[in-house]
This record gives sequence, C-alpha cells and structure tokens, in this order.
Amino acid sequence: MRWDVICLTFLLGLAGCTKKAVLQRDGVGVRLSEVTWTVPTTSEGVWKVGRIYRDTVSKSLNVVLALPPMEEDDINYLNESFGIDAWLVRIIQANSQGSRIELITLYAPFRGVQKGRASTQPMKAISFSLTYAAWAISERFRRFQCPAFSHDRRLNDWQLIGEKTHTEFPIAFAGNYSEKLTVSELVPTALNIGNTMVGDYYFEVALFSSSKKQIYSPFVRLPQHVHVSSEKTVSVDGCAGIHSEYDPVSPETVPRKK
Repeated sequence: MRWDVICLTFLLGLAGCTKKAVLQRDGVGVRLSEVTWTVPTTSEGVWKVGRIYRDTVSKSLNVVLALPPMEEDDINYLNESFGIDAWLVRIIQANSQGSRIELITLYAPFRGVQKGRASTQPMKAISFSLTYAAWAISERFRRFQCPAFSHDRRLNDWQLIGEKTHTEFPIAFAGNYSEKLTVSELVPTALNIGNTMVGDYYFEVALFSSSKKQIYSPFVRLPQHVHVSSEKTVSVDGCAGIHSEYDPVSPETVPRKK
C-alpha cells in the first residue's frame, strides 16, 4: 500500500476518535467552540529522472489535513440560520526570504460531494500537494528525463510543528468572498511553490456560506504548521548542462508508475 494511502487511512481513523465541536448559543451570541484540529499528515512525492531513470528527486510534499468533526444537528443549524455550509482553508507560505505568499484558498464543505451531487456524509479531510515548479507546470514537463529548471533537489528535512488543540470561531458576518474557489478533494490539489520548498506553510480557516458567498468568522491560524528546513542536491545522471525543457522524451519511454 502506498504511503499516502496509509497516511489518509490513519488520519481518517483518528478523526473518528476526535471530540466533536460544540455549538454555543447563549446571550453572548453564537460561536463554534472546542474545535479540534489534528496535526496534519505529510509524505514525500518522488520522481525518477536521469538517463536511465535511476536517480530520484522530490516532486512534492503531500499534506492531508483532517477537518474537525461536528454534530449533525449543529451542521443543520448553521446552514438553516446563516447559510454556513463549509470551511475556507487558506494555505500560506512564509519563504526563506520572509515573504508571505497566499498560495490558494480551498473550499471544504461540511458534507462531501459524490458524482457532482451533495452527500449526507461529512467531509473528513482535505489534501494538497506542495509541488516543485519542474513538475507542477505541465504534464509535458513531467516527461523530461532531465527536469526543467535544472531541478535536482530532494527534500532533506521537514517537521510538523504544533500540537492537537482547540480553536474557537465566533459566528458573525465578516465579509463577502467572491473570488474563485478550488473545491478540495482527496486527490491532492497541486500548488506550485517554485524552485525551492524551504520555508513555513501555515493554514488559516474561516466559516463560509457558499450560497451567499460570505464569510462568517475571522480567519483563524491553526496551531500546527509545516516547516521545511532543508533540501539536498542530487546528481542526475546525464543531465549536466542540459536544457531539458527544450527536449522532452516521448511518453512511451517514461517508466510506468507502480
């Protein structure tokens, strides 16, 4: 079984054991409290390259983030009272130069979607892939024996920083959100992070009404984030000085994935 499948199976099982969030309705207002976010699961995606495909570089770092479990009655109340039916999950990169880059905002509905139709089953996790540019840009680039942009990097060290803990979301209109959203699925959404992955990756979440295109809580930064501390250089056989982006191999010569 592939490692990413093992990670997903473990994470979904863990989510089933997690205490559900509590919807508070009192004189203070409405708020979702004791919202539990488990530490994300990560795995490296690798790429066989070189003259005879015997060298290995990194193509991505795959991340699975479990969504907090909620009571069915609370999901119905939020939807009927406010139109709230989803989380927005914003992925933020703080790179080695100190720049803050918003990579994407993912739309994660409380209930999953099956064959284009809403499901009654809760959505348990979202996934995305921090992907090097040499792989992310196009299918054509993925056929190169010598990766584009002289990509010769392998992830050397990364950590998950932070612990499983609670967050709270006061529910009130916080603003309109009309930007195009990417629907998160269990197939990872590929995010092009450029030629180096060193840096920190944070997650910021808010409650969202897809019917009104409105946010109903401030964005809250989750207590866990991914820290990529170092990469190493790999010697790729037969690729010294070659501008591979101008010389792709035919698809028939690329080894099949196992």
